[in-house]
Amino acid sequence: MSGKALRPRDRPPGSRSERSSRAADRRRGSVAAESVRFARNNRCVQPVTVRRAHTADQPTIIAMVRRGRFNPADLQWQRFVIAERDGHAVGVAQLRAHPDGCTELASLVVEPDSRGHGIAAQMVDALLAEERAPVYALIDRRFVDHFARWRFALVDPRQLPRSVLRIYRVGRVVTAVGSVLRQQRIRIVPVLRPDPSPESGLTTQL
Repeated sequence: MSGKALRPRDRPPGSRSERSSRAADRRRGSVAAESVRFARNNRCVQPVTVRRAHTADQPTIIAMVRRGRFNPADLQWQRFVIAERDGHAVGVAQLRAHPDGCTELASLVVEPDSRGHGIAAQMVDALLAEERAPVYALIDRRFVDHFARWRFALVDPRQLPRSVLRIYRVGRVVTAVGSVLRQQRIRIVPVLRPDPSPESGLTTQL
């Protein structure tokens, strides 16, 4: 029997060495890299470059948030990521830092002709990859199950920080009017991605 080592492609399927190699590959992949692989393996997903925003992106951020009819307050480029395809911005999103210390996933906008291709998910992946604090978000109830992939769950509005509660109350009024105009019901609900520590002090409701 030859003492020549098996190359990776020569290893028999299901062998221990093959399984170990695959496990190592998974460990090496960051959240951002996993998003890229997901994009490549799913035809419905458009691979984009997600990067941190810089000062020149401020006008683009403001314009896209306004076109998306999202809350235009506190749009600081330092907190944003930008999704680009072929050198053009197709999406923006931020982690908004509120004065009372809480963090909110907000301003999640994808251009209309680029929606439905996983671009929003790639931006959320990038924003949350290294975030260890609790993160709130205000979303349409239809998307609660989708946000569960990032461990977001419904939270009692009475437990919201004052800053997020204020936006939630305004959002309910705005979306009620929007539901009538669009003839499509929009129900805004608060969700929370909890503190990674065992005792977060907040209860979620499923």
